[in-house]
This record gives sequence, C-alpha cells and structure tokens, in this order.
Amino acid sequence: MGNRILAIISGPDHLAWASAESSVRGLRVLDIARFELEPGQSPLELLPEGKWDRVLCGVGGRRAAFRFLDFPFRSRQSVQQVVGSTLEAHVPMTLEESAVSWDWAGTEARPPVLAAMADCDELAALAERVSAPGRKVNRLVWTPTCVLEIYRLSHEQGGFVALDVGQDETVLGMFDERGQLADLRVTACRPREALLERVAWAYRSMSPTSRLVIVGGVALNPSGEEDLLGGLKEALGGCDLQVLPPDCPLVLAEGPASNWRSHAALLGMIYAAGGNPQLPVLDFLPGLDTERDGFRPASLLRPLLPWAVAAATAAILSTGLELYRLDSSLQRIERRTADIYTRAMFSGGTASAGTLSKNVPAAVGSGLRLKMEMKLSQFSREASLASSAASTGLPLRLMAVLSAAVPADLPVTLDSWQQDGRSLRVAGVSDSFESVNRVQQSLEESGSFASVEIRDVHAAVNGKGVNFQLTLTLDDVGTGA
Repeated sequence: MGNRILAIISGPDHLAWASAESSVRGLRVLDIARFELEPGQSPLELLPEGKWDRVLCGVGGRRAAFRFLDFPFRSRQSVQQVVGSTLEAHVPMTLEESAVSWDWAGTEARPPVLAAMADCDELAALAERVSAPGRKVNRLVWTPTCVLEIYRLSHEQGGFVALDVGQDETVLGMFDERGQLADLRVTACRPREALLERVAWAYRSMSPTSRLVIVGGVALNPSGEEDLLGGLKEALGGCDLQVLPPDCPLVLAEGPASNWRSHAALLGMIYAAGGNPQLPVLDFLPGLDTERDGFRPASLLRPLLPWAVAAATAAILSTGLELYRLDSSLQRIERRTADIYTRAMFSGGTASAGTLSKNVPAAVGSGLRLKMEMKLSQFSREASLASSAASTGLPLRLMAVLSAAVPADLPVTLDSWQQDGRSLRVAGVSDSFESVNRVQQSLEESGSFASVEIRDVHAAVNGKGVNFQLTLTLDDVGTGA
C-alpha cells in the first residue's frame, strides 16, 4: 500500500479537499469534495477520517506577499541567508512576525527566485483549524504555483498565459517558450463587475509575448462558461482564449473526473506532494507542529533565555574583575609616585606623600626638580585615567557619552569602537554623508572629546547607507565629565 495524501483548502465559508494515493505504480487521485460551511460550523466534521501520511493545507495567494528576486549566486545556503531581508524591503511585512518560503523559478544557470512572506499567526490558525489526531498538517503550501503546475501539465507547449478563476481569488501565470514560469499575478475575483477589470490590468502588467490565454476554474460551469469567456475576451482585447482541456493530467478515479477543472489548486497540491513538480513549490515551515507552536518567533527565543541570563551574569562578573584590576593599578601608581618623588626631592630626609609639596628642600637642583615635576604630572594623568575607569567603568561611560552626544533623530548605528590610550576609534553606519557630518559636529559640541576626525566614509557595498570611521581624542579626564 502506498502513501495516503490529503490536500485541504479551508476558506471562511467553504471547505474543499482531495485525497490521493502515491505508490510505485504512480499517483492516483481518489476523491475530491467541496462544502459550503454553515455559520459556526467546524470544518473538522467534513474532513475524511483515517490516518494520513501527508497532510497539506493550502495557503491562499493573497495571504502572502511575494516577489521575483534576482541574486548573483545559485547556492541555496547563500540565498537562504539574504532572501528574507531582501524580500522584507519590497513588501509591507516584517521578518519578526512572518515566515518566508522561496524556491527557484527556472532551470537556467542563475534563475530568479520566487519568494513569499506570510503572517505567522495566520499560518498557525490555518493549520490548527483543520488539524486533528491522525490528520496533523505537516505542510503549508502556497496555492498559486500549485494551480499553475496543473496548467503547465495540461498544455505541454510553452508561450501562453494561464488564467484560473477560483472561488476566492484569480491566478494569472505567464509561461515562456520553454514552459517556465516568467511572471505571476494574484487578484480578487469578487465582485464580478470588478473581476474583468482586475484581470485586464493584471494581464497587461505582465507584458505577455503570447496572445494565447488558457482559462479554467470554478467559474467555468455549463451555464456561465460562454458568458465569462465572452467578457474575458472583450476585456483582454481580443486574445485567443481557450478553455482548459477536459483531460486531466493526473490519474483520477471515476468520481472526481467530471469537475476536476474547478479544483486545479487541490490537484496541484497533490502533485507537489507525490509527483515531480517543475514550478516553484513554496512550503511555509514544513513539519509544522501546531501543538507546541514551534514556528512562532517568541517560542524560538524562549530556549535562548537561559543562555542570555548566563551571558549577562558572565558580563557582570567580568566588569567587576576589570574594575578591581584597575583600582589595584591605581594604588600601585600612587605608591610609586610618592616613593620616586620622596627619594628625588629629599636627600637623606623623609617625608610623607601628603606633605611633599610643602617640604621641598631649597638645595635640590632646579633641573632635577623640573624633571621630577614633569614625571609627577605624567603619573597624575595616568592615575586620573585609572581613577575614572575604576569609579565609573570607562568602557560603559564612553558608550553613554557617545549615545548622549549623537541626536536621537539621526539614523546612525554605531557598530564597533576601540580604545587605545586617549584615542578612540568608532565605526558605524548612517543613511547619508550629511548625517556623518552631523555626527562629527555633535561629538565636537558635546565637550567630551578633545578632537573628532573623520578617518573614512564611503557608500555601503549593498547600496544601503554610508559606512564611516571616526577617531576621537579623549580629554584629560577621559570623557569630559
């Protein structure tokens, strides 16, 4: 016995499902069903019973924001690292609240990528709505490419536009001469008056190279097929409209064979699970576990909490040890200063460090005295720096001074900084060269630094923002405070 496959599409007021069996003899669709839901009715009571090896739930085209993206590499690992942030820049959604899925949209050396982003909460609710013991959803499949896969199988030659008028949305896909997906549009199909206008706009926006349009979907019923085709032909400017062929590209049982053209999405999902799809298949979080809700961003961060606490504890201990070391260094410098000054300024006498300035013998030579005064001044500066670091934590204080000096309205991010004595190097990213100049001016006006110089400034490699490096010289007390 082969694997049992169940594909489900759950809408606000309807439910559709298809069952199939995949074995060494091939893929065979067993049944297709569609139901209108009564108010408050659960879809669970309308789904087939039994244990299923693969359960797919369809994610409607308008539930996700999608784009075709081009990258200069074909490594899946490289694309995975950048596809989310790249897509986020083109759609009105954020990575923190969304799940991203992508796949290659061709077979050439460097094909484009079809990527989509959907809300995590909506995905969770969609999977939970149809999951039950023995029927847990383990794949969330984006339906538009599944629909177009059936059209590709039904029309072997390339160079056409597929138009599927569904129950909730209309899908248009443009195929090039090689039969590969070149462009894609998803639009609402209600009300009927607006459908023709939306389809005409979507068709023209793709700039199709072929006038052949293959039409299918739930709207193609015996009573309304001719009327719809006439309206579409007029809206599309006299295109060569053809109805989806009556022969299904998949092996069907006798029951669902008559109305398969109304369920291209379900059949495409079945083929994505048990066949050899050529078009992109976008799966949102395969292996979804709705009970532990493992795909939510908050739950992904929860296991990291103990590690965050441990890291914070280690940072506090490290800071304490650093302050203790600096305080010890300060005491050693003070003792050494007092000892050197006493031995140099008093020949054979003794004096305490607190009375050095009052009891300097007149016999001491002026040259030696001048040298020792300069040495004492140097030690005093070192002691001042060590004292400031020990009492306030110099690294933390410098960070606070930098944050306070840069205005909050400046789009500036400080990535790193490095201190070498009184010199401080700061690297960051801003949105423009003018913002970098404003950062320099703000730091100079803060009074916390003796000098502020721009060492390097250039446009970022990715074209987003400006990278810069500043060199700051601390004043005598380290921060100007």
